[in-house]
Amino acid sequence: MSSWRNVFIKNSINMNHICIIPARKGSKRLPGKNTIFFKGRPIIEWTIIAALESKIFKKVIVSTDCKKTINIAKNNYVDFHDRKGKNISDISTVVDVCLDVIDKFSINTDYIWCLYPTSPLRDKHDLINMKKILNDENYDSVCAVTNYQHYAHQALYEENGF
Repeated sequence: MSSWRNVFIKNSINMNHICIIPARKGSKRLPGKNTIFFKGRPIIEWTIIAALESKIFKKVIVSTDCKKTINIAKNNYVDFHDRKGKNISDISTVVDVCLDVIDKFSINTDYIWCLYPTSPLRDKHDLINMKKILNDENYDSVCAVTNYQHYAHQALYEENGF
């Protein structure tokens, strides 16, 4: 067992923060994107590790409809939510998925963190800094953003007139 797993298991007393990682299997633009290897690991594993190493969360839950992703969650000793029905469609929302996880796990917490699995450069320090902002500034939410090198409209494309 690697050291970060030992640290999480020994220090899991944070009672007010839950992490949900929504990882639907059915990406149209990049199939299997959550399990593609990046720097020697499945890309979702970087998010799981950051969540665990931050020592912020009472529980880390991967919400997915993919057996491969469930195995990655199990191998990293985090819970998983087996997404079904309306929460695996192209029109399902992250809010609906998080509400379903909260319901299925009977979660009662102060903060729900939604960490997307395809952000492998986010690390424990980013999460710790976000928690510090929540605590120090007394905010009720935080959203990570970054500068974009090009004009925003250059990241968009037209499809069906939109």
